[in-house]
Amino acid sequence: MKNYDDKIYPHKDITEKIIGAAIEVHKILGPGFLEYVYYY
Repeated sequence: MKNYDDKIYPHKDITEKIIGAAIEVHKILGPGFLEYVYYY
C-alpha cells in the first residue's frame, strides 16, 4: 500500500538511485576543476 510520501514524491525510488550514483561518481572522480577553469 502506498503511503502519503508516495503521493507527494511519486519518483522517490528512482531519485534516490540517481543521487546515490552521482555521489559514488563524485567519491571516485572528486569535485571537478577549480572555479577559474570555468571562466575561460
